Amino acid sequence: MFNTAVLRSKLEQAKSSALATAERVQQKVLTEENKEKVRLMMERIGNAVEELVEETNPLGKDNEVASEMIDLTYVTDRFIAMGYPGRRRSTLLAVSRHLKMYHKGQYMVLNASEETYDYSAFEDQVLEFKFPGHPAPPLGMLFKMCASVESWIEADPQNVMAVHCLTGRGRTSVVLSCAMTWLGLFETTFEALAFVARRRNEPVERLTIPSQRRYAQYFANVLDGVAPRSDPVVLRRAIMSRAPQFAARGCCPYLQFFKSGKLAFTATRFEKQSDEIDLDAAKEPTWASPDDGPLAFEVDCVVHGDILLRCRHLDDDGSRVSMFRAALHSGFAPVGVLRLAKSQLDGACSDDRFQNDFFIDLIFEPATKTDEEPSHYDALLHRDSRFWAEVRARKRRVAEKKINNETKIDAAAPDPVFAIGAEDPPPSPPQPKQQQPHIATDELLERLAQADALFDDAATAAAAADQQREEEGGAAPAPQDDIDLLEQELREAAPPPAPADPPADTFDIDAFETYLNELGPPAAEEENAVAV
Repeated sequence: MFNTAVLRSKLEQAKSSALATAERVQQKVLTEENKEKVRLMMERIGNAVEELVEETNPLGKDNEVASEMIDLTYVTDRFIAMGYPGRRRSTLLAVSRHLKMYHKGQYMVLNASEETYDYSAFEDQVLEFKFPGHPAPPLGMLFKMCASVESWIEADPQNVMAVHCLTGRGRTSVVLSCAMTWLGLFETTFEALAFVARRRNEPVERLTIPSQRRYAQYFANVLDGVAPRSDPVVLRRAIMSRAPQFAARGCCPYLQFFKSGKLAFTATRFEKQSDEIDLDAAKEPTWASPDDGPLAFEVDCVVHGDILLRCRHLDDDGSRVSMFRAALHSGFAPVGVLRLAKSQLDGACSDDRFQNDFFIDLIFEPATKTDEEPSHYDALLHRDSRFWAEVRARKRRVAEKKINNETKIDAAAPDPVFAIGAEDPPPSPPQPKQQQPHIATDELLERLAQADALFDDAATAAAAADQQREEEGGAAPAPQDDIDLLEQELREAAPPPAPADPPADTFDIDAFETYLNELGPPAAEEENAVAV
């Protein structure tokens, strides 16, 4: 006969023992180390599930699970803007599957990020351009990228170009806008940029930052025949209108200047109240209040070509915060004062800690001498007559198309945005393609890889010509008149004047097209990226 009281007692003891054991296990599991282990395990499980979905469900228009993995927009039927594909293998496979399905053998990917991934997913059809720390490609590299895009697009009427950066936004939009303008699809770079922004369903001001729009303006001015100044300049000093409110006391600012992704100079606030400059008086950053008025920074640094200015705040605990940033080209900076307003500074433009009338003045003076040599990209912009002959020829062709009312992309009335997973169809619905005969990709890439030698040859020839001129006692050619491009950065670009015909002794355009086809990706930059 059961003794219910004893049985109940034993059950209560077992229950208490089980609860005590569970509490001990829970205490062990809820340590930070085990929490991280559980998080990593769940992430691996999630990745494995996504890869399984990819393997078992080919990407198609009705596959909602797979289509949500990629960010891809057809700007036109031949130009694609996409997000960075390398964060997860499942995303990489989804993008690869889409490009192979709709553009088999006729797609090229341009990687404008600082990251690499498994390029074999795209059959090694990837052009890689690196420019550490710069929000937009350096000006010479931007033209190199456009020439590379043109080489691929012109090789076959069915070829498409997919461009991405790390976010799929600013850099991607600038490269696409400049490339389409270079190819004559738009009259101005800002028309192209507005078109890309509407395709991405975002205003230009949110899709890009001020430095990127500044470089779009530089590109437009070069296409209008305005050459950047070839001589270096001295950035004498910088004057900030007042200190922003990054802490209760204001901020502790210092300026950094970068060239080719590497720190070239650091400047701290100068407080000595005299006309004599004492560079030892301001080596450490000091606090400044908004009530202190203008802040002066002594720089005295020779600059040439693309430079990046960054202002940072040093807190009492040693932490450093970036306050604003600006990328610019010294060839378009006036000798004198260049004022960058709040709206023209990355970071500050949308930060309420900066007053609306905030600005920084950069004071430039002519350089007497320098040991700094221009990059081979800058040599192209300054000296290569073939480049400027091609710019004049393109202006003539654009004018002829306008006179003849030839069809261009209508920037005012774009087709709806197409993104994978969206309800809208692509502007020209792509169909799965079979392999078609076209120019051999290996041959094209081999030709694209020969660019550095061409640029170096141009720089060497220009230097030899200068030396010969000096030996003969001749004067160097005067630089073209400069304009302050930043004053019209956000204005609508005016139509270019009727272009003059190129000189009769220039070579024919077909020969230059062959020259463009030989352009390739630049030599690898040093991996010393600038944090924002």
